[in-house]
Amino acid sequence: QDAPLVQMAMTLMMNKIPPPVQEPTHTLASDLSFCVTVVFDLETTGIARDCQVTQIAAQVLDQQGCFQAYLMPTEPISSGAFKATGLAVKQMNGEARLTLEGKVVEAVSQAEGLQQFVSWLEKHASPMLVAHNCHSFDLRVLLNALDRHGLRTRLENCVVSFSDSLPALKEALPGRKTYKLADLFCAEFGSSFRAHDAVADVAALAKLLLHTKAGLKKHSLSPSSAWASMSFKLETAARLGTFSEMVAAKVLSKQMAAKAAACGLTFHHFSLAHKRPGGIAGLFKEPTASGCRVTKNKNIIEAVCEFVSKCSV
Repeated sequence: QDAPLVQMAMTLMMNKIPPPVQEPTHTLASDLSFCVTVVFDLETTGIARDCQVTQIAAQVLDQQGCFQAYLMPTEPISSGAFKATGLAVKQMNGEARLTLEGKVVEAVSQAEGLQQFVSWLEKHASPMLVAHNCHSFDLRVLLNALDRHGLRTRLENCVVSFSDSLPALKEALPGRKTYKLADLFCAEFGSSFRAHDAVADVAALAKLLLHTKAGLKKHSLSPSSAWASMSFKLETAARLGTFSEMVAAKVLSKQMAAKAAACGLTFHHFSLAHKRPGGIAGLFKEPTASGCRVTKNKNIIEAVCEFVSKCSV
């Protein structure tokens, strides 16, 4: 009997233009003075946020020994990922096996590998997870994977913060041409390591962080802040997809479409605004803390109005 009310609410939401959305503010954990720094690395099936993990490694920064696991993917490993890691899935005697440069490695399921990782983390008091390019890649992939397998809450209850060594090392080693982990390691120690092997990457990053004493805490996010940031970026990406035809037709630049998506708008909202007083111009010029919601450029507004009009016919 609640179905008509639910349908009415959904209709109202569809006909409503949301107020401007702001990216969540990054917040640090309340106290990082007693945290244990854990360096981690993921190898994956690709570079998308929802790609699967093929290898996890982690170690406490100033300790020997590490956690590591190979995970059997249920989706194809991209050619780029195979080239980087040497990991591939091959059929052997009718069974799918994970191989490293052609040799079989013992792999567990996605769920089991992630659970093993969280269980290992729970053995350490207040871990702060650190990875190179953490906030742009490893963190998003990890949180997505944990969420898919119902492990997000366990991680949030265990980990106090996520930090990114990339900006920390940019501060510690200014003026470098490249900040790829392998290049930094070679420049500092005059040697190389097997890049894109999670165990080797973790060991190399730990050595580099101890050597440089890079400041990690100022580049860390609390678990709740990390999740809010990732959710915002996923939602923004979904909204951005609604402008693909406008971008392809060069009605909106990629940058302008991204700005519209980041403030909560979709193409559907453009269509709603076009039919209302004030129109698209009013929507685009709506005041925000950073100026206007999208743009005050007359040519862009007219081009968008024309495109929306044609789509409404």
